[in-house]
Amino acid sequence: MSEAGEPQRKIGGMGCLLGGLVLLEIMAIGLVVCGIMFGIVPFVNTPLQRVVVPGGGVVMFEEKGEYEMYYEYVSEVGGVKYQTPSEWPGAVVKIKDLETGLPVFVAPNAYESTYSTPTYSGKLMGKFGIPHPGRYEISGSYPYGVHGPSVVMAVGDMPVGLLILGIVAVAGGALLGALFFAAGVVVLIVIMLRRKNATATG
Repeated sequence: MSEAGEPQRKIGGMGCLLGGLVLLEIMAIGLVVCGIMFGIVPFVNTPLQRVVVPGGGVVMFEEKGEYEMYYEYVSEVGGVKYQTPSEWPGAVVKIKDLETGLPVFVAPNAYESTYSTPTYSGKLMGKFGIPHPGRYEISGSYPYGVHGPSVVMAVGDMPVGLLILGIVAVAGGALLGALFFAAGVVVLIVIMLRRKNATATG
């Protein structure tokens, strides 16, 4: 009796292990979904305001605070697609408070930060503070004697940190999911082989 019962106990233990791996697989899939929903989707849906320079335009900030300025070398404004070199071509861009007429200082970025979506690709150029809600003018031009392409500047508060966390979650969840799936396949094969052996000896 003990010899006949031993394979059954082993199979039961392997079955519990397989069930645990299935649960971990579900958790890994959940990690991927969370990374997409709470990291990547908010980043893609961030409402950046865009202007084309040389030239410029007026943007509206609903709240005071810190914002970022990006150079989009792949972009679209008003139905027109733009694709320019990824390196900044050298235009001088300025921001002015239309209520006070005062310039808004843009601090150069202290670190490299880029993003890419199916429609937009850009890099961080600097950060600036908005003292109060209102309308602001963004203008730009090339220095005298310098000729360059029309480029797109995008301003707003882009959750780059959320994007990074989202990508890490998606990549980590996908890796763990693949490992748990492979382990589950191995356990399932072992269960089938032991069950076959138990049937043969019975």
